[in-house]
Formats: sequence, C-alpha cells, structure tokens
Amino acid sequence: MSDQILIREIQDSDYEPLAEFNASFPNEYRTKNEWLYRYRIWWDYNPAYQPSHPRGVIALSGANIIGTTNNFPTKMIWEGEETTVVNGSTWRVLPQYRKHSMDIWHKHRELTQRFILFNTSANPNVVRLLKLLRASEFNIADKWFYYFGSIQGLNNHPLLGIVSFTHRRLLKIMPNYKSDIREGIPNEADVNQLWQNNRHKYDYTNIRDYEYTKWLNLSKQIFSLYNGDTLLGYYTFHVSTAQNTAMLVDYWPEEISGQVLNMILAIIRKYPKRCIIIPSYNKTIARQAAKALLIARKTNSIGYVLPPSNYCLSQSNSLMTMLQGDRAF
Repeated sequence: MSDQILIREIQDSDYEPLAEFNASFPNEYRTKNEWLYRYRIWWDYNPAYQPSHPRGVIALSGANIIGTTNNFPTKMIWEGEETTVVNGSTWRVLPQYRKHSMDIWHKHRELTQRFILFNTSANPNVVRLLKLLRASEFNIADKWFYYFGSIQGLNNHPLLGIVSFTHRRLLKIMPNYKSDIREGIPNEADVNQLWQNNRHKYDYTNIRDYEYTKWLNLSKQIFSLYNGDTLLGYYTFHVSTAQNTAMLVDYWPEEISGQVLNMILAIIRKYPKRCIIIPSYNKTIARQAAKALLIARKTNSIGYVLPPSNYCLSQSNSLMTMLQGDRAF
C-alpha cells in the first residue's frame, strides 16, 4: 500500500466519485443518486453557499478516494448578529488508511477555521478530538418521543412490535382536533413577516427567512399552522424512506409549541406506518407529545460547536434544533 496520499479541497468534478465512495461505504443506506442530491442541497442550491466556500476535502491514493470530510454553510443569528456557520459532516476514511484520518481533519479545519463549526453526528473518536480542541457542548433535547407506526430502522425488539400495534389501534380512537395545518411552504410575504416579527427574540438561532425556508423545503416536509389567513408558524419534518421515519427537526416560532399535539396527530394520520420522532425541544413540546401517547426514550442529543477565538456560545436566549450540524441533512 502506497503512503503517497494527496489531500485537497473538494471540486465540482468530485461529486460523482465522492457519491460512489460514500454509497459503497460500510453500513451506508443512501444510494449514489441520493448522495449526489445531498451534495446539491448542501452546496449548489444552498442560499448560504458562495463559490469561495470550502466544501471539505478529498483524500486520494493515486486515483482512488480513501477518505473525505465535508461541510455545508447555513446562516444564523449569533450573539444577535447575522453570520455564516459551517456544519461538519461525513468524516470517513477507509479502514486500511485510518492513520491518515487526522491529516484529513487538519486540512479540513485549516480551510474552515474562520467559521463557527457545528458537529452533531460525531462518533466517539470525533467526540474525543472535539473535546481535546475544547469545543463547547450544547444540548438539543434530552428525550425523543416516538410513535411506533413501524419498527423498521429501529431496534427490532419484540416488545416494540406490540407497542407499534397498540399505537396504530389507539390512533383510530384519538379525537380529531380542529386545527388549520396546511402541508407545504407558506407564501413568501407571510414567511418573511413571521421572521421579522420574531427574529429579535433570540441571540442564537437559525435565520428563517423565505429564502432559507424554501431551501429547506427541497429536502424536508413543511407543515404550516394558520389562524384564518394569518400564519402562526410552521413545523419542518425530515422524512426518511430508507429508515421509514419522520422527525420534527425544526419549528418556528417558539409560540407554536402549544400546538404540537395537533401537528403530531396530523403527521401520524399522514404517515400511520412510519416511526414518528418528536425531540423534546422544550417542556411544552414534551407535554404535548406525552398527550399524544408517544413513548419517551432518553437520548443523547449533544452537539459540539468549535468557535474561533473571538466567539463564545451561550444557550440562554437561544432556539436551536436538529437543524444544527448535519443530523437532519
């Protein structure tokens, strides 16, 4: 095995070979085409992306890819000001080349060092590295609430089959709450007005103007909550066909937490045979999920953020969700 490894920045021409590399990686469930679409979502269609933005690195032994690490930008309110952050993803190295893992990481961080870096799907080795680098921890949710319409993609314990059957039966007798929930992205004026009315409530949160919401809608399902003709807010779900799940990955603004029960019942009726996942973003959402008879399971939704030296992180006065990092992408 040659040790002549080239590590360079990702280029447009790398999409196809990178998609093949990731699709064939051990325990991967996404296809090559799904990876190609993921890259286009991260970069080509992303309103936060600029041509000068470093997308990550690719490591080559001759003409063969042996590793990669990626990131994509999003816009946030950070300490009350707009900024662009990066979301780390897909640090993968073939087993026989693992000794080059740190070289790949250092090159990636060299390219992104001027940005705040989020990581929410780190494996134990990456967590150890982030802690050595004094990355700050942040907690998104201490519990996930489940409707087990299916156990596909989850722990196939026999008891879950019983829970799944019971949930589907209970759904038939649950009251049909009246709530004006509409599928699809609201119109541009309503989304932008909602953003302007609520953006100053938080020192730390994602920017949710129409341009950003329209981008999310390329890979997510959005459900809007109305009172007559007035947009009260909207919920964003990440739906995975491969894992047969639908997860609430974002909501805006926080005031619609009290309507989550209605949203849960609406999405269960849309996807009665999927596993629905509602993270406990706040106490109100947790109570609403319990009312819908969802099963609470403790989880470790800890993310890490590696700011440049002139930034700090505080979770007070913040609204952060599964859209931080790459867990929902």
